[in-house]
Amino acid sequence: NNEAPYHLNMKEIAEVDRWMRFYESIELGRPSVNPSSGFGQMLLRSGSYYLSSLKRESGPERLVDLAISMESMFTPRSANGELTFRITQNLAQLLGDDATSRVSIQESAKLLYKRRSQLLHGQYDFAALAEGRFVNDDELDEWSDLIRRALVRLCILYFRGASDREKLLSDLGQSALDPALAERLREQINIDRFLSELNLLSESLGQ
Repeated sequence: NNEAPYHLNMKEIAEVDRWMRFYESIELGRPSVNPSSGFGQMLLRSGSYYLSSLKRESGPERLVDLAISMESMFTPRSANGELTFRITQNLAQLLGDDATSRVSIQESAKLLYKRRSQLLHGQYDFAALAEGRFVNDDELDEWSDLIRRALVRLCILYFRGASDREKLLSDLGQSALDPALAERLREQINIDRFLSELNLLSESLGQ
């Protein structure tokens, strides 16, 4: 409540130090986001709405920003048919480490999308909305965490040279049926591996 500073234990300090080394690395500044590319546009749009969600005071406003951020990341250009399934499946494939976690992530994302649709199409309980019961902080925090994690992984792909958003979405969809492709994607977006590679590179360059 803005009344006291955070206190970090030694494990947390080490983790913060690890991320600071990444932020200060020359590699972080190398791939500037190209606003004329599809991938760059996606990162700018989804990141903008995610940041906006952190500044909102009301639950419904946060909900809309998070939903737009998720859709910006995972809606194919040629989207048709069961859009909700495709978006939530893409998110689950990007974040899930195993079948159980992917199912959990997809169900959570479906609920986000359902609430978003109810809000935008006027199909919600007005009393619940007026009394702050339409969406609660725990749900919003869970969805915010999913969006944040997805943005981090997409940025890792971007730093690794990814530039074709449609191919990424196609690969995410195919990975549900292709274990080998799914494993390659998981290796590319593994945060610990990426940070270790980056730190090794910085050390080799005398950073």
